[in-house]
Amino acid sequence: MKIFKMLKLPDYFSLLNVTSGMMSIYSSTRGNYLFSAIYLLFAVLFDFLDGKVARLTKKSSKLGFDIDSLADVISFGVAPAVMIITMFDHWLALISGFLIVICGLLRLARFNVTKLIDGSVYEGMPITFNGFNFALIYFISQFVSYGSNELYIYTGIAIISAYLMISTHRIKKII
Repeated sequence: MKIFKMLKLPDYFSLLNVTSGMMSIYSSTRGNYLFSAIYLLFAVLFDFLDGKVARLTKKSSKLGFDIDSLADVISFGVAPAVMIITMFDHWLALISGFLIVICGLLRLARFNVTKLIDGSVYEGMPITFNGFNFALIYFISQFVSYGSNELYIYTGIAIISAYLMISTHRIKKII
């Protein structure tokens, strides 16, 4: 299998990222949102590590860059969308789920073409934050009751995240 010979060490972290994203999706479809949120956090961790390992080992490739972007669409676009859609089964959840997937994909496509501005500034919110935001809002909901507003909080965050991903707001790279 030639493809495995082409992979570098950082690429395996990207594969762990997408595996975590898929496990989040699986957990959501089973109604287990605690595990869905935990897997989102694992995806964030592996996404962080793939970049760090690539910089430390100086082992990056075009293939790895593409694997990372595709993994991010699944873990930080599709997985949170499935979480919202399965949690609420409401037209507003469906629309906001579609928005975060579409805007996340557009954000990554733009990033792949433009990269970082000056090496330290993102244009638009990185899609990874979307996955982190949905895990965080789920964990907060376990301690604070949103009551009948829960649908609107999740969909509101989805819509704001979708906008921020495709916006031209400049965000300083912190890690």
